[in-house]
Amino acid sequence: MYLLDTDIIVWHLRNRKEVVALVTHLSETGRLSISALTRLEVGIGMKESEREATGEFLNSIETYEVDAAIADMAAEFVRYYQAKGITLDIVDTVIAATSVTYGLTLVTLNVKHYPMPEVRLHSARVRRR
Repeated sequence: MYLLDTDIIVWHLRNRKEVVALVTHLSETGRLSISALTRLEVGIGMKESEREATGEFLNSIETYEVDAAIADMAAEFVRYYQAKGITLDIVDTVIAATSVTYGLTLVTLNVKHYPMPEVRLHSARVRRR
């Protein structure tokens, strides 16, 4: 039901209270999941002291693999926006394609990374620090 972006996972694991409250609320109203590429990004950025908590959290939610259909859709997002002079991050396009493919609501603080109208974004805002 919800696909969590990398920023949400990081701030949740680092106990940013607004994000913890958001993730808790979402987990009570639907299923939480991530893209395999979010898992990769979180693993790369994790501090050694966060290893155990990170593993426990990531293992408690579903991880969607990147398959041919997701890769093809992500490539189309890149090509379409590139033709308009807009550069998108490849990881973000894979996350977007995952949300569209599985009909998931993408939860992110970085809504500007996802200009695709096909992507259903979570409307809640978290106060920026």
